[in-house]
Amino acid sequence: STGGRDTSAGRTPRWQLALKVIAVVLFLAGYASLVVFLAIETLKEKAQVASLASEPSGPACANVICPMDSRCITDGVSGRPRCAGGVTQNVQTMELVLAIVVGLPALVCLPCSA
Repeated sequence: STGGRDTSAGRTPRWQLALKVIAVVLFLAGYASLVVFLAIETLKEKAQVASLASEPSGPACANVICPMDSRCITDGVSGRPRCAGGVTQNVQTMELVLAIVVGLPALVCLPCSA
């Protein structure tokens, strides 16, 4: 008795092939979902940054010059102006992650398909 195995040489049982196909489809669906999710979240962050940039900063910030990638905000308690850094760092980080998630498989797979 062979224990229910396919004894023909070089043949993979159908259930193993079906399992491999299902695994590949699930992986590709998960990968595509991750790319779509990251793209949507990046667009949301960009829109939020744009809305923050268009908000008036108040008269206290009229004479304050902030470094690049920061903006002047008025402290709610004291009313004093201060520079708030990292306004676009979330967007930059998400763009970097999206580029890695999309770019790394492209670097690996494209040369293999040529």
